[in-house]
Amino acid sequence: MPKLLVPAAGQTAAAETADYAMQVAKALNAEVVPLHVVRPGHSKEAGELALEYFQKSCEESDVPLQCEFREGLIVDQIIDFAEENDVDLIVIGASRGTIVDKWLSLDVRDNTMVPVLVIPYQMFD
Repeated sequence: MPKLLVPAAGQTAAAETADYAMQVAKALNAEVVPLHVVRPGHSKEAGELALEYFQKSCEESDVPLQCEFREGLIVDQIIDFAEENDVDLIVIGASRGTIVDKWLSLDVRDNTMVPVLVIPYQMFD
């Protein structure tokens, strides 16, 4: 079964990307792996809320789910997880096209051999 890695930055970002990720997962008959990465010493609350949102969305869509939580540098953890776990596709939402989102999606895309699908922020309007 294909595996889709979906970085989850918080509840708002999860809400924006979950529906799109579910559509992709259903089309590919894939498992969704939402991953929240928190920097050392920072709160895990946003990540917990994001993962709960993905869990609910997967249950409603009848899509297999494997929630993951890591601590460290965001881009490094996304890439490491994808490569260590034979992820087939990384799905990243580019919320409103902010500089941080552009940096994140470009850094992930440019530093891994795993294909990266960036959801344009216009999809969330």
